[in-house]
Amino acid sequence: MTFDHWNQDSGNAVSDKVLNTQRASFLATPAEIKYRIWADLKEMAMRYTEDASRRGTAERVAFTQEYIESYTFELGVRADGTTKAQWEQICQAYHGAAAKMADYERNGDKPLTFEIDAITNPITNTTS
Repeated sequence: MTFDHWNQDSGNAVSDKVLNTQRASFLATPAEIKYRIWADLKEMAMRYTEDASRRGTAERVAFTQEYIESYTFELGVRADGTTKAQWEQICQAYHGAAAKMADYERNGDKPLTFEIDAITNPITNTTS
C-alpha cells in the first residue's frame, strides 16, 4: 500500500483509486464493489507502515503511520456503464466508511474524507 499524495503540513495521506465497474466480478456481484472499497480502506489504516518516494522531486519524501493525522480516499467511477446496483454498493461503502475506518484504525481515531468523482469520456472538439 502506498499513498498517492502526502501533505506534510497537515498530515493528510491521500489514496487515489479508479474503480473499473466493467470488471466481470463487479458486474456479476455488485456487492463485491463495497467489499473492495472497504479492503482498500483497511489497507490504509492497518497495513501501511511507511512510504518513500522520489517521484517528481529529487528530495526523498518519507513518512510513517504515526505521522498521518487524517486520510483522504478519492474514488473515480465511470459515469457511463456503471449500473444502478453498482452505484448503490458504492453509496453503501461511502456511508459505512467512517465506521469501518474507526474499526480498522490502530493509532487513534483519524478522520477520513471520502470523495467520489464520476469520470466521463472527454468531449472531442470538432471544428471545421
